[in-house]
Amino acid sequence: MSALDGFSQMTGTLPIKYSEGVEIDLKSFMNSVTTQYGNGTDHRVYIAKGGRFKTAQFKISNVTEQDVEIDFSKIFLLDNKGEKYHVHFVLQAMKIALTGEKLILKVKAGKSKTFAAEFWPPYPKGEKVEKLEINGEIIKLEKG
Repeated sequence: MSALDGFSQMTGTLPIKYSEGVEIDLKSFMNSVTTQYGNGTDHRVYIAKGGRFKTAQFKISNVTEQDVEIDFSKIFLLDNKGEKYHVHFVLQAMKIALTGEKLILKVKAGKSKTFAAEFWPPYPKGEKVEKLEINGEIIKLEKG
């Protein structure tokens, strides 16, 4: 995953509605100077020049009676200039569960799952995340 530079932004936000009966509880953001990604033995290290790679930790709860698919390709960070940062990969149980080729994951009916998602490209250094876009809707992060 990423080499952390010691900064963590706690969100303390209210749960965010993903869809009817499905909520995202955003826990925190972590910064990293580098990230590593590749196939098999072809791991590449990327350095965030002038920025930081953001990793969000969150829990997704499904209170419906049906399994739901979470499409991480529809979740973005927004900086204060309105630039979008897409999900690069998703971790579950400290293993890469999803990559840029396939960013859909199922959450079973009545269950919750905890994930970490790293965003790309690097986010502006020192800028706190204040907005997300989920399924085309812009969400301002507010304290709960």
